[in-house]
Amino acid sequence: MKKFLVVLGLSVLISIPVFAFNGGGWNDSDPFFNKGGLTCYMLEQSVADEGEIALPTGVAGFGQAMAGDNDEWIQVRFTSAGVVTKIAGSTNGVAADTDAKFCVYDSGSGISVKNRLGATKMIRFVFYFTAQ
Repeated sequence: MKKFLVVLGLSVLISIPVFAFNGGGWNDSDPFFNKGGLTCYMLEQSVADEGEIALPTGVAGFGQAMAGDNDEWIQVRFTSAGVVTKIAGSTNGVAADTDAKFCVYDSGSGISVKNRLGATKMIRFVFYFTAQ
């Protein structure tokens, strides 16, 4: 049986095969799933205020992230040079490192997801990217 992950955008519906399903269960020990040159990075992690999660460097792609119980969210695309463009999201979901916001931004050595919301939040995200 084929498995698919559906990603909804503003005016786009993308159906991407999920290749991480391995014979009856997800591989929770490795958040990276690869098929050909495409990598999917899915993660759920508690992140303290001012804490961040870095993506691999030199990759281009797109994805979405959520903080808390849908407190804040952001959908972005990004270049291998670190340019992050917000596609959609809540008011406090931003594509820059900004105090009191939920940030997906160029951290100098790659793209990072950063909690600057003033409290520990559960961060959930999925990013798709390819090395450039």
